[in-house]
Amino acid sequence: PTIESDRELDEKLESVSMEYNYLLASQLETQRVFYEEQINKVNSVYREELSRCEAQVQELGKDRAIKAEQIRVLDVEKRVLERKLQASHEKGTGLTKELGFLKEVNASLIENQKDWQEMKKRMEEAVAGKDARIQELEEQIRDLMVHFEAQRTIGENDDLGGGSVLPSRPAEGARRKGRRGEKKQ
Repeated sequence: PTIESDRELDEKLESVSMEYNYLLASQLETQRVFYEEQINKVNSVYREELSRCEAQVQELGKDRAIKAEQIRVLDVEKRVLERKLQASHEKGTGLTKELGFLKEVNASLIENQKDWQEMKKRMEEAVAGKDARIQELEEQIRDLMVHFEAQRTIGENDDLGGGSVLPSRPAEGARRKGRRGEKKQ
C-alpha cells in the first residue's frame, strides 16, 4: 500500500467523518429545534395554567374576603339577636312573675268580694231590721203624741174633766202592710 492510497483513504475517512459530523450536527439541530418547540409548548401550557390558577387564587381570595365580611356581619347580627333573646327571656320571666302576682291578687280580690257581698247582705238585713224597728218606734211616738195632745186637750177643756184617753190600736191589716212594705225596700 502506498502513501497515496493511505492519503486517499484518509481523505475518504475524513470526508465520511465530516459527512457523519454534518449529518449528526444536522440531526442534533433538528432534535434541538423539536425539543425547544416541545419545551415552548409545555411552557405555554404551564403559563396558561399558571395564569388560570393565579386568577382562581385571586377569585378565591375575593370570595374569601366576601365570606369573611359576611361572617363578621352574621356574627354581629347573632350577637344582637342573642341580646334581644336574653332581653325577651328576662321580660318573659318578669311577665310570668307579674302574672303569678296578678293571679294571686285576683284570687284575693275574688275572695274579698265574696266576703264583702256576704257582709253587705248581712248589713242590708240589719238595716232592714232597724228600719222595721224605726217604723215601730215612729208609730209609738205618734201614739204618744196623740195621747199627750189628747191629755192637753182634756186638761184645757172643762167639759171633759175626769175622763181618760186610751190609745186606739190600728187595725192589724194596716200595721202589717206597713212592715211588709219596709222589708221589701
